Amino acid sequence: MIDGHMHLEYGDLTKEYVLEFVNAAVNKGLKKIQILDHTHRFVEFEPIYEELKKEPLQKKWLENKTMKFKDSLDDYDRLIKEMKDIDLPIDVSFGLEVCYVPKYKEYICNILKNHEDVLYYICNSGGKKCTLLLKSSRSCRQNHYSMEKEA
Repeated sequence: MIDGHMHLEYGDLTKEYVLEFVNAAVNKGLKKIQILDHTHRFVEFEPIYEELKKEPLQKKWLENKTMKFKDSLDDYDRLIKEMKDIDLPIDVSFGLEVCYVPKYKEYICNILKNHEDVLYYICNSGGKKCTLLLKSSRSCRQNHYSMEKEA
């Protein structure tokens, strides 16, 4: 059994915190987990949320959590590399749940191109369910454009 959608948003980006998820998964009999973090955690993505902050409900949500725009993707990359060096009892992969805002597609791709170790879970900002997984930012431009045409 697999849990493919976990978030670290209520804790720090540390191996100790990730190991809590691993231990809980082992205790539940899971064989694999995928840890995703939202882009609103990372400072690199703050500009794509500026327009959302104009909406009262979104503004409250974005300003209400302590984990918004706190860490950098470099911090996340360091954590992923650190976890890869540990012999874990289950398979653990990491992802990034990306809010896809069409007018920021180039901006998003430019950020992601430097973070090859992360699976990208691309989400349409219009509220449609997220379905696209990218293993490499090389396919970022192609997939973003095709998503835009489908929307």
